[in-house]
Amino acid sequence: MYDVTKETAATKKEIEIRGRYVMMACDIEYCLLNIINYCNPDPNNHERAGKFKKMKMAAKIDNVIADMKKYKPRYYQEFKTAFDGLDEFRLVRNDMAHSKGDFPNNPDFSIFRVVFVENDSTGNEAVIYREYTVDYIDESIDRFAKINKDLAALWMRLYKEYNGITA
Repeated sequence: MYDVTKETAATKKEIEIRGRYVMMACDIEYCLLNIINYCNPDPNNHERAGKFKKMKMAAKIDNVIADMKKYKPRYYQEFKTAFDGLDEFRLVRNDMAHSKGDFPNNPDFSIFRVVFVENDSTGNEAVIYREYTVDYIDESIDRFAKINKDLAALWMRLYKEYNGITA
């Protein structure tokens, strides 16, 4: 159990790493909500209205992509790079938000390892470890920030288009 009175340098570094991804996840999720709303002809009356909150992140991503392909294929193509990066983002975000983590070489913080349970190829549950290097963390945060920026730009374009704002 987490005890704030017993924070160590490793705990603080883990909070920093996880916090960056989770903050970004909140921003990206908000962009996805708005993209779903404003790429549809009627944001208040469509098949996904009122269902977003109950969707898992993978479903949110899949639904945004499906709606963009259906209603705004030109924008889908224009922002395809951002959409293509969302699967990796979802995986890393899930690891950072839902998995136990540690630094296997503590006090060296160059590798952050997460542990989780997943079904293996035979269908049995297995404990899985995934390791993230500091270089990967830094690079992915930059890439995911660009995805976030692109999704926000798309959302604003859809919003303006829907509301007939030309300037």
